[in-house]
Formats: sequence, C-alpha cells, structure tokens
Amino acid sequence: MKVYIDFKCPFTNRFHAFVNLVREEKTVEIEWASFSLDEHNRSAEQPIWEQETLTKNPSVLTLAGLEEIKQRDADRVEDYVHATFLAWHSKESSPELDDVQQLLDKFSIEVEPKHFKAVQASHEQAAALNIVGSPSLLVNDQAAPLFIKLDHVPEDVVTSWQTIVAMANNDAVLELKQPS
Repeated sequence: MKVYIDFKCPFTNRFHAFVNLVREEKTVEIEWASFSLDEHNRSAEQPIWEQETLTKNPSVLTLAGLEEIKQRDADRVEDYVHATFLAWHSKESSPELDDVQQLLDKFSIEVEPKHFKAVQASHEQAAALNIVGSPSLLVNDQAAPLFIKLDHVPEDVVTSWQTIVAMANNDAVLELKQPS
C-alpha cells in the first residue's frame, strides 16, 4: 500500500498512530510517499518547487528528508517517519527550521536538490491520481485513492483497518463521506 502524506497534517498523524496499533496485531507494509499540502493549497502562481524559500519550508524539508532516507537507508524509513510525526505533533506549535535540522541530523540526512525533485515528482504523481489530501491510500492500480480523516483512533483497530483496506480496494468506490 502506498500512502501519500504530509507530516504536518494532524489527520495523517492520527492515521500513523492507528497504523502503529494495527501493526501490533498484524503485518502492514506501507510505502510512505510525499504529498505537499503547501503546494496543494498554494495561492501563489509560482509552484513551491520554484520558490526561493523552498529550502526554508519545514514541511517540504521533512518530506525531502523522507525521500533522502528512502533512497539511502530503507531500513530506517519507519524510524524517520515516527520521529518526524513526533516533531510535528508533540508540541503545541509546528517545528521551527532548527528543529527540522536537528531531526535531519539525527538521521544523518543531507537534503540535496534531487530530494526536493523527488518530493515534487511524488506530489505530481499524487496530483495525477486526483489525490486531494493527506493521508491518501493507494492500495492497487485499479482503485481510486482513498483520502481518510480519522476523528480518533478506532477501538477495534484490526476490524477498522480491514474495512478501510476493503473500501480502498473496491474500484467501484469513488468517495465515501460522513457529515461532520
């Protein structure tokens, strides 16, 4: 399963916590993929990939870190994902640039232009799939991506996981919404 994420999204953080609980009871393989909410929601004409402030954007920088560690050390991806969600959601405010740099240093991550290009490529792939938010699940090539927002982590995590995967696998399902 491929899951498109932006670390700063609180729904994605909740989804990550949910997946970790599911993993306590069953094997779940996830490929984490970059989806920039800053790019998705941008109001400027210029894409964020072309903006001078790109390397100072904590959200995109943590996604570039994900792309770097995926390329360099696949065994540490889950540790990086976990630490990055903690960096984004364990405090009342978003991490500052120094906090992000400390996170990258902890994993010996050296972000280069090719890693920002990898974020851009992943984001553009997500956009081509009509992904609208984070997290979005892509279970197979035939079904549409499933954007999921959890209000809380469900009590019966395995049954909930099986239901979500079944919905994501069903190519007849285009959208499922519950009024909030």
